[in-house]
Amino acid sequence: MIKLLTVFCAAVLSAAACVHSPPTPPDAPDLFRDIVAGAAPWDASGGDLAAAAVTMEGDAAPVVWAKAVVERAPGLAKVRGGLPLVARIKGLPVAGRPWTVAWTTRPSAPLPRVPVALLVSSRRVAPALLPNTNGAWLQVLPSFVVTPQSGGALTQDGGTIRLDMTWPAGAVGTEWFMQLLVQDRRVPGGVTVTPAVAITVGNR
Repeated sequence: MIKLLTVFCAAVLSAAACVHSPPTPPDAPDLFRDIVAGAAPWDASGGDLAAAAVTMEGDAAPVVWAKAVVERAPGLAKVRGGLPLVARIKGLPVAGRPWTVAWTTRPSAPLPRVPVALLVSSRRVAPALLPNTNGAWLQVLPSFVVTPQSGGALTQDGGTIRLDMTWPAGAVGTEWFMQLLVQDRRVPGGVTVTPAVAITVGNR
């Protein structure tokens, strides 16, 4: 796991962009803080997924088709004004090529610059209903958390959040699951989420 997370953070995002818990105001809802704090620091995660991050280069490399899909959640939170969502996915996560995912905090009238956190994992888990969120589902149990940082791959401009990255060859064949967590005071728990994005890094 350490090698795989290093590929994601150090080689792609830079270690500065992957943190144990993002800066949030003192009055941040507990649920936002608890989910973020529950993720281990990227450089201290256990497990053994290093074998999945083998380099596949050259003419003899097996063909791995890249894919990126928005996964359907079991349900959506019931709130007025719309929910945060995946605005667009540009391209496919092919190693060596630029790839972009953009989220918006609200489709019609995006929220201002509220705290957000991108939950990232290399493991698929069963969705879990988030308490006190009027029906939001957590689809990613994060191995680590990425927050907007100056100069990092995850950036935030008001209500728009973008992940711009180029996957290294060593990540070909790996799967990643990402879900954006948004601080949202419209629900008692203080958070809403987007649907998860599931990707396979490919060489085609």
